[in-house]
Amino acid sequence: MKRRQAHVLKDIARQRMERLFELARANAGTHPERSDRYVELALKIGMRLRVRPTREMKRMFCKNCRGYLSPAQRMVRLRDGILVIKCMRCGHISRMRYR
Repeated sequence: MKRRQAHVLKDIARQRMERLFELARANAGTHPERSDRYVELALKIGMRLRVRPTREMKRMFCKNCRGYLSPAQRMVRLRDGILVIKCMRCGHISRMRYR
C-alpha cells in the first residue's frame, strides 16, 4: 500500500512542478520575481518528494541563481554538438549535449 501511495504522491508532485513552470513562463514578462518564486517552489516540491525535473524544466532555470531563464534573460549558443546557455543575471554558463 505504501509503495502505491508513494507513486501517487510523486505523480502529483510532478504535475504541480509542471504547473508551476507553466505559471513561471506565463508571468516572465510582467512579473519576473514571481517567475523566480514559482521555480523555487517547484524545485522545493521536487526535493521534498525526490522527483527530478524533466529535461525541459532543467533548461528553464539557472543552476546557480535558481532564477527563471526567460528568453530575455538567457543567451543560447550551439557549438560542436553542445548547447551553451548563459544566464544574463549571474553569468553562469550551462553546457549540455544535444547530439
